[in-house]
Amino acid sequence: MRALITLLLLSMAHLTQAITNIEERRLTEQAAGWQRIIELGFNGESGNNKKRQWNNALNASWQNDDIRFFTWASYQYGTSNDTTTDDNAFLHNRVVFNHRRVWAQEIYLQYQSDPFAALEQRILVGSGLRYQHRFSDTSFLNQGIGLFHEEVRERETDLHVVQRTRASLYTFMTWRPSTYRFQSTVYVQPVVDDLTDIKAIWQWALIVPLGQRTEWRWQWQSSWDSKPPANTFKENHKTEFKLAFRF
Repeated sequence: MRALITLLLLSMAHLTQAITNIEERRLTEQAAGWQRIIELGFNGESGNNKKRQWNNALNASWQNDDIRFFTWASYQYGTSNDTTTDDNAFLHNRVVFNHRRVWAQEIYLQYQSDPFAALEQRILVGSGLRYQHRFSDTSFLNQGIGLFHEEVRERETDLHVVQRTRASLYTFMTWRPSTYRFQSTVYVQPVVDDLTDIKAIWQWALIVPLGQRTEWRWQWQSSWDSKPPANTFKENHKTEFKLAFRF
């Protein structure tokens, strides 16, 4: 078993219903069997404002020569002056067939809840085709195309559930010129029968090892939603600094 604890040092964000970057949660070990990562985070502030935020996540993967299954579950809870400000839950399960080949197929199921960002509940199921190209043992490019159907309820009091079918296109690249590495991810997800309804993100990260079991990560993410929920932003910008410890 390999585990990892991540401490979140800084995070700045504006809330919106953004795409979740699943690519960064695909564990890359090639050995058959289980891999596991645990993330624990806590942010605190005192003085004029008393703020607390807890972050917990599990990333697990199992694979053999033909099939890879992975799951990502996370929960975030936060308060400001003893009033709840965050209560977010997320679960993603995915099965990838022929995961060691150039062309792979995948199916997935996802649940998400973020009521303080106008997302009471979102459930989606989808499938897709994935192209995988390795430039070297440490640098590679993945591209995918697929479809998913989603059901969204924005508010707890909403009686109407919005149903949409979206196309999903993404590109993910990892480049390691030295001991450090770069990662870049782009997602575009238009509604198939309304191309004016589009979600997109771009994420860029720099990962620097500080030792055999420690790494530092800086990440920037920009997201865009052409038709966001009421009282939320079309654009979202977020940056994070993290220290990760493996044991």
